[in-house]
Amino acid sequence: MTDHREDWWMRDVPDHIDLDLPGIYEWRIGSESLYIGKSARLRGRIREYPNNVRKLIAGEPYRKGKPTSYREVHHELRNAHDGMIAVTVTVLENCARLDLNQRERYWIATRRAEAERGGPRVLNATKQRK
Repeated sequence: MTDHREDWWMRDVPDHIDLDLPGIYEWRIGSESLYIGKSARLRGRIREYPNNVRKLIAGEPYRKGKPTSYREVHHELRNAHDGMIAVTVTVLENCARLDLNQRERYWIATRRAEAERGGPRVLNATKQRK
C-alpha cells in the first residue's frame, strides 16, 4: 500500500472564478490524460477527487451502495499519486446551473478534438485502459 500524500495535486483557479458557483473543471494527469467535469458548487466537487484517491489507497469503498464503483479517472489519479506524476485541476469557467450539461459537452468535445491532434487522452466515458 502506498502512503497518501497531501501535496500530490495542484489547483489552478483563475481570479475571476467563484468556487461557490456552478462551473466546469478539468483534471490534467501529466501530459497523458485529462477529465472534464461539472458541478453545481465547484469547491466541494474539487475536494471529492483527492478524497476518492485517499479512499482508494486506504481500501475504503467508493460509496456505501456502490463500494467498487470508482471511475477510470479515480484510478488514473491514484496512479499519478503513486507515480509522482503532476496533477492539476483547473476551473475552466463558471456558468449558469442550467447550462452545466451543455458546457460540459462543449469542453469534452473540444478536448477530444485536441486529443485527435495528439493531445492528452480524454477519460470521459471511455472504456479503454492503458
